[in-house]
Amino acid sequence: MSGTVDPEWVKERIEGPVRIEHRVDRVIFQGQSPYQEIFLGENELWGKFLLLDGDFQSATKDLAIYHELLVHPGLLVHTLPRRVLILGGGEGSALREVLRHQCVQEVVMVEQDATLIKLCRDFAPEFHAGAFNDPRCRLIVGDALQYLRDAQGYFDVIIADLTENSESETLDFKELYQLVASRLGLDGIFCTQVGSGNPRQESLFVSHYRKLAKHWSRLCPMVSFVPCYHSLWCFLTASHCFSPDTLCQEQVDRQLLLRRVTGLKAYDGEMHVRSIHKPKHLRRALRYSPDNSDGPW
Repeated sequence: MSGTVDPEWVKERIEGPVRIEHRVDRVIFQGQSPYQEIFLGENELWGKFLLLDGDFQSATKDLAIYHELLVHPGLLVHTLPRRVLILGGGEGSALREVLRHQCVQEVVMVEQDATLIKLCRDFAPEFHAGAFNDPRCRLIVGDALQYLRDAQGYFDVIIADLTENSESETLDFKELYQLVASRLGLDGIFCTQVGSGNPRQESLFVSHYRKLAKHWSRLCPMVSFVPCYHSLWCFLTASHCFSPDTLCQEQVDRQLLLRRVTGLKAYDGEMHVRSIHKPKHLRRALRYSPDNSDGPW
C-alpha cells in the first residue's frame, strides 16, 4: 500500500485501525524513482518532509531527534572513529551528523536511489547542510549488500539508516548483519534503527536484537519518541568492545566538548541517559519473546 496525496493532504501508509494525514502547503516533488515512490512536501508544522512509499522518513523540524540518536552514541563511545560507513540515508542527515566529528577522516555512504539523493541535495539542503560536499565524504550509488560483499578493509563504525518500507521488504537482514560483521573492525561498533517501540509493535525490535546477538557480544538498545513518526522509536548498537550504556551524562557532555561536536539540537548527556532506559514493555519483550531470529525479518 502506498501513501496517497490530494491537493491539500498526504496520507501515510499505516497498518491497522489508524489513519494519519499531513496538510501539504507546498508540493516540492511527487514521483516514482526506480526503487520507490517519493514525496517531498512542506507545511507549517514539519517544515520540509519526506515520505518514501507512503512512510514518513524525515522532517526538518524534528529530524535531529532520530539522526542524532542514531549516530552520536556509537561514535562517542568509540575511542577514535576514523573510518565510517553509512548504509542508506539518502537525504544526507546521518552523513551530516557523522561529519560533526572532526576525528572522522573518511565517510563512505552507500545509497541505491540516485533520484532521492539528487532531490534532497538540490531541494532540501536543510536535511544535509551541505554534507555531500565535504571532502571526507565518498558517495557510492549502489546496493548496500553488494558493496559489503566487495568492500576492502574495515570500518570503525558502520551505520545502517535503511528504510522500513520497500527496501526492507526485499532486504535480507540476516545476510546484512553477517556482512556488516565481516567488514567491522574488531573494536568497531554497528549502529542501526530497528523500528517502532510502541506497545504491541515490538516484534521487529526483538527480531533485530536476536539477529545482532548472534554476531556481537555487547548490544545496547536505545529508545526515544520521534514526533513525526507518532511513535517511540528503537535504535541498537552492537559491538564486542563498546556499549553506549557505559557512558554517564557527564561523560557524554564532556566527550561532545572534546570532539568539538557543536550545533546539536536534541542529543546531549541527559537525552543519552534517558534513551538507554527502556520502557517496561520493551524489557519484557526481550525477556519473554521466543527466538524468531530465523524468521522472514
